[in-house]
Parts: sequence; structure tokens; C-alpha cells
Amino acid sequence: IIKNYKDGYKIFLRYDVYKLLRLIPIQDVLSEDLYLNIAQYISSYLNTDFTAKHLHKMINFFERKRYYQKSLISKIGKKGFLRALIVNEIDVNNDRSNELLIQIMGGRWINERLICYDIKNRKIIWEKEFPVGLLQNFQVTDIDNDNNDEILCVAQSPCMEQSIDYLEKKNKYKLDTKHSYFMILNSNGEIKKINNRECLISSSSGFYIYKYLYLKSRKSFLLGLHSQFNNSIIKLELYNILNNKVDTLDIDYIDILSMNMEEDHVMIFHNRNNQLFKSVYNSDFELIKSYSHYFPESIRVFKLLNLENIKDRLIVANSYVLDDELNPIDTTHKIHHEFQVKDNTAYFIDKYDNEYQLCSLTFQKHNSINKLFIFVLFIELIIFVLYYYFRQILFLPFVSGESSYAVLYKILGSLYYWKIYGKLSFYRFPKNISRKNEKFYFLLKDLTTDYKEVYNRKSPILQIKLFQLNTQNELLLVQRIAHDIKNQVHLMNLQISDFDELTDSYNPSSSKELIKQIKPSLKDMYKKTLLLSGFSKLFDLNIREIDLSILLENLIMEFMYHPKFNQIKFKNIENSFWIEIDENLFLIALRNLIENALKYSNAESEILIELRILENEYEILIQNQGSISDKIIEKILAGSKSASSSGSGVGFLISKKIIENINGKCEISSNRNNVVVSIILPVKLNLEKVK
Repeated sequence: IIKNYKDGYKIFLRYDVYKLLRLIPIQDVLSEDLYLNIAQYISSYLNTDFTAKHLHKMINFFERKRYYQKSLISKIGKKGFLRALIVNEIDVNNDRSNELLIQIMGGRWINERLICYDIKNRKIIWEKEFPVGLLQNFQVTDIDNDNNDEILCVAQSPCMEQSIDYLEKKNKYKLDTKHSYFMILNSNGEIKKINNRECLISSSSGFYIYKYLYLKSRKSFLLGLHSQFNNSIIKLELYNILNNKVDTLDIDYIDILSMNMEEDHVMIFHNRNNQLFKSVYNSDFELIKSYSHYFPESIRVFKLLNLENIKDRLIVANSYVLDDELNPIDTTHKIHHEFQVKDNTAYFIDKYDNEYQLCSLTFQKHNSINKLFIFVLFIELIIFVLYYYFRQILFLPFVSGESSYAVLYKILGSLYYWKIYGKLSFYRFPKNISRKNEKFYFLLKDLTTDYKEVYNRKSPILQIKLFQLNTQNELLLVQRIAHDIKNQVHLMNLQISDFDELTDSYNPSSSKELIKQIKPSLKDMYKKTLLLSGFSKLFDLNIREIDLSILLENLIMEFMYHPKFNQIKFKNIENSFWIEIDENLFLIALRNLIENALKYSNAESEILIELRILENEYEILIQNQGSISDKIIEKILAGSKSASSSGSGVGFLISKKIIENINGKCEISSNRNNVVVSIILPVKLNLEKVK
């Protein structure tokens, strides 16, 4: 209905129709039939050019008048139409004095303005108008290292009534009221451009507001959306300011509450169906840990409470206080979300007994005792005491690492245990545990008659006796052991030979096959025992000058009938190598090492024997393909392990001792799938023979 009055025309609309017209401008659509039909009717009635834009402006005028009349009547003296808020500081003219960034908020139907005010000269440097409502989350920083600060902010636009001239200035603003925005402004208030594109990120249509976190090391912004009305899953975005592009991350959320940086970790607080989550990610956005807490009601309020002298961050959510792991802190009072913090105390105004009162809530770090920690510490202390006690009990004061010792342990007064230490540690007693100590003394006297007790310690649990063994050399012991078993093995070999002759007449094929399998093993054992029994001559060295090159060539030819003889490669220079050694003992040691190389080399792999001269030494390298771990090498050097499961491990140690006895060195190592034995001998040159 249109009525004519003295001062103009009045248009009357049904309330349900007017309610629809109010909603349409918010959606920024003026092409609806309802809008067009009403505008066309008014235009024909008044016989003038009346468009949908005029109708939109009239409705906004009417709504703004109604809103502010009601506001004045109900809140007169308490709230004005305009509010000013100092949001940050920025140095615009590079005079080393900051100018103020002031936000002018007019409420509904009035555009917000951002003013840069020069305090020093008392003047406005620039003023920008924004058709979108509620600018917030201001930060000032230099994002591109050009010595000029940029202004970061977000705008929450949906559900904000449009200004009177919104449609007329819409193209100028380049912003609308359907979306929320994250924007970067230059120091002059204009939207910054990178790669000829404006630094302006808009959300999808809906009731959202951007939350952002500046990742300085990445030159990027982490962007998420906060909304109390959204229930759909969204993914976080990464806005790269170097190329002005947005990438989508594989991190799901529904409602972002806050994003923070702590050292190199990104902390994201988000809400999903009344469940508050704290997710911690590393610099590659991989989830490290996560905490959660459920609220019976929707999370409307969320703030971080940073206190002085308290490392842990506190969280205020729906007036509840939570610790850094989202565990509730027991407080008798709830905290209002509009609070200020000073000296670990939160101050806020709340209503008690129908009166507004200034309230304060003081936080103190409670150093509670962790019972589990105390228990673990107590257990560790007991273990340490027991360790120290038994260490003192079991401590053996060895006089010299070059000597040999026998130790007798008496456990709980009824059980005896004994062991060999020192240079004879490769020797194993046939029995080392008994209820009587007579067996130990019998074995000890059988080993050597020259021993003495050098240490005796008693305790309620353990008694220790330490005996020093005086043997000329551990190789004499090896010789004795070899001599004892040599005769037995030789006897077994003769018996099997006799049995072999008997079976020839009867021709039992099964027995011959068995003998063929046993005989080579026994011959090899007999050969090894002969080798060990020859060490009694070790201290009667027959030193003479020989040519090392010829000695090696002759020794290698001894293996010409060995199945792997063709795998041996001998490298030598043309000169002779003259040296003073005991030829027989050296051949025993060298023959044993070459046999080991042939025995343990891989099939069809090369066995390299190289003779070369260093500065003042000769070096013989015996190398074969294979691999030995460092632990096994340590055991071989100790004489307690062989490269095969059946060996005693004494063979290499004996060869090593022979070489060391003639002032040489012998080492074994494994690298690059090769086992290398290095023999170093001192040079003794005869110049006339060399010529």
C-alpha cells in the first residue's frame, strides 16, 4: 500500500513480506522476483525510475533508524553510536616513532574505518573504509623483509547489515558481506599485492571468521576457520606469501579456536561436537601428540591465559580453567571471559547477588609430588646401593694384566664356583662348580704347582679367594693340552685304520662309508695337535737371516694340492726381503693363517697374499672374502672364539703370540666384505745381498 503525505510517500508492507526483503540484501542478491516486483509496482505508481537498489537503501535506512532508536531508549548514557579502539602501532613514515592504528566501529549499518594517526604531529595520515564488519586480530610485522611493516587482520562479514551505500561502493571495496576475509595491508592501508595479485583470502559463504598463524621460517600463514554454526569437516590451509598461493593441508578440523607457535611446534586448539582438542604438530605438520576434554555444552568462549613465572599455559574455556594438557583445574569460582591478567591474577567483573563486583582469581604453581616418580627413584636408589655393594664384593684387585689368576667364589657358604682370569682366560676348567672346594684345588694343582693366594674377602653372601698363577707362558699350557690329546687322537686314528683293514675282507659298505667320513676329521685334529705340541721350542729361538719372499713362495707351493690353490694370488715386488727370524716357528704361524684363509674363504673367491715394504717394516697381508663382526674379532683375540662353530679359537692367538715373540705384530680386521690379517715385521737389510 502506498499513501501520499505532505512530505512524501509512505509504503506499507506486510510483515512477512518485509521479513523476506530484509534477508535478501544479506545474501547480496537483488534479482529476486519479490524485490523486482515491488520496485516495479512503486515505479509505476509514482511514475518515476524506482529500482531495486532504491528499495534496498530505503529498507536499510528504516532498519538503522529502528535499531538506534531502540538502542538510545534502552541504553542511553551507556553506549554511543561510534567506538574507537587502538588496535596496534606502526611506523609509517620511518621517523622511528610509531603511529597509532585506530579502529572506528559504528555498529550495524555503518561501515568500519581504520585510521593511522600520527601522535607526534597530531594528524591523521590515512583513513580507510571497509564495508565488511568486525575487523579484528590485528598484527603488524614485516613479512617480506623490505623494512616496511604490513598490517595483518581478518574481517567477519556474514550476519553484518550492509551500509546505506553498500551497493554503490561494492565494486570499489572489492569486498562483500557474504564472506569472511584474511587480508594483508600495506603501511598505507591498501591491500598488498604480490605477483600482481591482492593478498586477500576469502572463505566460503557462511558464518566464519579466520584464525591465522604466521610461520616466519616458511614465509607462510596457517589459516583455519572458526564458526559456532558449522558441523562439517574442513582442512587447514597454508598461504605462501612468496608466490601468493594457498595450499590445502591434510589436517581435518571443524572449528578452529586458536593457533599458536611454541619453539618449532604448532599448537592447534579446535572444537568438534563439544570436544576440545589440543593437537601439536612438528614443522612438517606431522602430529606429535594430542589432548582432549569434553564439555557438556557447546564451547562459546576460548582464551589462553599466559601467567608470569608459570611455565605452563592455562586455558579458559566456557568459564572453566584447564591446564596445558586440558585437565580441569579445581577452582571454586568460574572466570568471566572478559578478563585482564596482572601478576598471575585474572581480574574480571561478574554478577553476584544481583550486583556487579570486581573479582580476582590468583593462580599459583602447585609443586605436587609425583608418587610414581618417587617410587621409581626409590627403586633406582636400591639398585644403585645393591650394585655398589656387589661391586665392592666382586671387585678383584688384579696386580697385572699380564699375569694369570684363578678365583674361587663361595656362595652362601655352600656352593663353590671358580674361574680363570688374565692371560690364561682362554683355558676352560673341565668343571667349575661344586659343593666342595677340593675339586678346585685339584684342578689348580694340575694346572700349575706355582700359585699363591693374593686376596681374600668375606661377606655374609659371598667369599672370594684370588690366586696368582706363575706360569712361564700360556703357550706352554697349550702345548701341554695338545700333548695330552695328541696320543689319544693318534691311537684313535690307528684303531680306525685297523678296523678299516678288517672291513676290507668282509666288504661292509656301510662301515667303510662311516670310516671315510670320520678319518679326515681325525687326521685334521691330529695335525692340529702336532702343531700345538711344537710350541715347547718357542723360547729356544733359532734366529737367522732369510729371504722373506722366497719363504712365502715356498710356503704357498705346499698348498698346490689344496682344492682352493688356484684361488691364491701372490703379489710381490722383484727385490728380495731380508729379515732375521726363527724360520720354523714363523712358518708354523704363517701356515696356520693361510690355512684359515683357505678354510673360511667364500667359494671361488680370491685369496690375496701380498708382501710389501713400508718405511722401516715389512708387511704381509693375507686377505680373503668374508665377514667377521667386531665382537667375534674381540673374542678371537682373547682366544675364546673361533670363526667356525667347532674351533677353539686358540689357533689365531698362537700364531699372533709367535709373531709377537719375534718382535712382530699381527692384527685381524674385517671391512668391505673382506677379512684381512696384517703381519708387520721389523726390517733387517743386508745391503750386499740386496745388490
